[in-house]
Amino acid sequence: VAAFYRRGILAGTDPKHPEYWGDITDYAQHLVECAALAWSLYLSKPHIWDQFNAAEKKQVADYLYQCTKVKYHKNNWLLFNVITNTVLKKLGMAYEQKQIDQNLEACHRMYLGEGWYRDGNVNRIDYYNAWAFHYYYLQWVILDGESNPELAEIYKERVREFARNFRYFFAGDGSTPCFGR
Repeated sequence: VAAFYRRGILAGTDPKHPEYWGDITDYAQHLVECAALAWSLYLSKPHIWDQFNAAEKKQVADYLYQCTKVKYHKNNWLLFNVITNTVLKKLGMAYEQKQIDQNLEACHRMYLGEGWYRDGNVNRIDYYNAWAFHYYYLQWVILDGESNPELAEIYKERVREFARNFRYFFAGDGSTPCFGR
C-alpha cells in the first residue's frame, strides 16, 4: 500500500507527469489537500517519506512549498498553511515560520470564547469549529506544540471547553440539529 501511495504522490507532484495535480494558485482547493497530504506524510513518515530518495523528497517538498507563495481565504483556511509549513519544518525542508506564526495569530483573533471561533471576519459560527479550527490546532500541537507550550496549552484547553458543550448537539441516537452555513 505504501508503495502505491509513494508512486501516486510522486506522480501528482511532478509537473512533467500526466497525473500532475497542477500548480497551486491563490485560494485553490489544493491548499486544503496539501495540508492533508502533509499531515499524512508526517504520520506515515517511515513508510512513505523516509522511502523517498533526496530528489523525490525535494520534489514533494517543493510542491508543498508552493503553499507559501499564494493567498488563502482569511478564515480557517489559514490553518492549512500552518500545517503544511509545520510538516515541512518537521521533515527538515524549506518552510516559512513567519507564516506559521502570523496565521496562528490571525485564527487566534477569531476566537469568541467557550471553545467557539468565528470563521473569518464575518459573523458566522458553524461546523468548522469542530472540523477545522480544533482539528488543525491539535495537529499543530502534536507537530510543534513544544515550540510554544503556553500556546499549545491554550489550544488544548479550548478543545476541552468546546467538547463540554458540543456534545449537546448530538441526540442519543446520533442525530444532530441542522446548523452551519
